[in-house]
Amino acid sequence: MNTRFRVVEDTINGHKLITLDDFVSATTLIDLWDSGSLTQRDKYTIELPQGNLIHPTARYINHSCDPSAYIEPISGLVIAIQDIPRYSEITINYLLSESEISQPFNCRCGSQNCIGRISS
Repeated sequence: MNTRFRVVEDTINGHKLITLDDFVSATTLIDLWDSGSLTQRDKYTIELPQGNLIHPTARYINHSCDPSAYIEPISGLVIAIQDIPRYSEITINYLLSESEISQPFNCRCGSQNCIGRISS
């Protein structure tokens, strides 16, 4: 497990990934190819051009309609898109990284921009 993050229990999603440091916008948070491996698609994989990747830390990144990070598909980097204070959750918009949502769900991110149902 990466020492810059911690997986904690979450009443909405079961688990979430929080920061243990402050991060500024445009900072690389996680290199998915570092400890990641290709596998079959499931709700914990991240789609990259090379295939579906499972990563021991990034698998706990939850969806938000107002995300704090994004996945750069060519490099496989998770990058902050805003300043992220210590102890904040790392989130991405699954609709921007996945061509198919393996298990559609009703979003409960609480964002003003929430689109509700997340599906392909």
